[in-house]
Amino acid sequence: MIDSEVTAATIRTREHSLALCKSSLALMDLSRRTRIQILEARRLRVQTRPIRETVRRESIIARNLRAGRLPLSSVPIINGAPGDGGNCEGCGKPLPSAQLAMAIPSGENTFVHLHADCFMIWNAIRPRTEKQIAPQVPLH
Repeated sequence: MIDSEVTAATIRTREHSLALCKSSLALMDLSRRTRIQILEARRLRVQTRPIRETVRRESIIARNLRAGRLPLSSVPIINGAPGDGGNCEGCGKPLPSAQLAMAIPSGENTFVHLHADCFMIWNAIRPRTEKQIAPQVPLH
């Protein structure tokens, strides 16, 4: 009797072990596929970050143009130098000395300081914003 009980227990243990191995392989495959999906999602997020940042800056700069916090007109000469630690008047982020900052004349002896990227955005959307605002100015 003892031999048959041991044999039966051994068979049950082996079947349970095989089921665990099969389950383990399925979980490993699921884990691998999930990891691939996570890596792909991260890659896409990193790829779209510059686009999202540009759209965000365009929105802020357009709002600042409409509110009169940025000049609508440009001048023939724009000065560029390393940032002075202040904030960009286009996007509001710091202007570190490691980045190029553009100084745009805005009134008498005053300048608006922008990141080089913000300057490019400002210069591109400035004419459109000027056209949008121009009809609101009363004619004398």
